Amino acid sequence: MNKDNIITISFLILLTIFTGVDIFHDINEGLEFKHLFHESLILVFSSLIILFKIYMSLQKNKTILSLTNQANQATLEADHFKNEIQKYKNGLVEAINQQFKIWGLTDSEADVALLLVKGLSMKEIAAARGTSEATVRQQSSAIYQKSNLDNRNQLTSYFLEDLF
Repeated sequence: MNKDNIITISFLILLTIFTGVDIFHDINEGLEFKHLFHESLILVFSSLIILFKIYMSLQKNKTILSLTNQANQATLEADHFKNEIQKYKNGLVEAINQQFKIWGLTDSEADVALLLVKGLSMKEIAAARGTSEATVRQQSSAIYQKSNLDNRNQLTSYFLEDLF
């Protein structure tokens, strides 16, 4: 229950108590029915508003709990799918690395080949590896020669062709 509801309900409870006490004293004093009726209406409506506010607060808490449970379930499902995707990604990377070994690529060539498959430009690969573009071009040529492929498109297609 939030602070505003607590304050409102507390105020209404006090109003109800004071009105009830006032009605009790008015009955003992023998005041007229019209006055007692007005105060009784205040007492009834205050009580109804208190019950309504408590009911609405409980409904909101129930909704919040339900949404929290749904969010937690969605998070668990998302984590499960992330783990599944990571497993497949790791399997694909392992298969790619295995093929690089079959082709006899050096570790440097394998790194460059993986970056080529990812779609990085020669300049980006050189920057990522801390080498010159000329070195990356030379390693790319060695990759294509060892793999019997002609270019980056064929290299990428070699690994992605059967995925779709």
